Amino acid sequence: MLEKEKMDFEAAGLAAYGLIIGIVIVVLFETYGDVAYFVLIPFFVRSFTITATLGHVMDRIGSNFIRIIQIIAPIAGALLGLFLIQNKLIMYLVFSITMGLILYIVVRDMIPLGKEGKPIFFIIGTILAIGISLLIEI
Repeated sequence: MLEKEKMDFEAAGLAAYGLIIGIVIVVLFETYGDVAYFVLIPFFVRSFTITATLGHVMDRIGSNFIRIIQIIAPIAGALLGLFLIQNKLIMYLVFSITMGLILYIVVRDMIPLGKEGKPIFFIIGTILAIGISLLIEI
């Protein structure tokens, strides 16, 4: 029973990831133009590595509805992103929230668990990076 719930959670997470990536791709192309190809390289590499996990999850789920949702999620995210670029304020609000979520997830995965990892170093590094970028912009 718990295994099925875990697989459903993983499938929902992968569908949400696809939705967010669709939004991020559209917003990056709207904001940066052709430079977005280079900015998106890490997303493409991550998507390539996720396909191995996705195949494992899809084989264990067996639900056609969830498979269709995961296939449609990036397309729906791109369409949602196209609607968002009409209003710049909402677009940048959604963009900053989604990029913050992705950054948090990626960085949190990189911090070792237990006594080996010290999240305070991450916080200090983030504050220093923000401070330096604010000084450079002035």
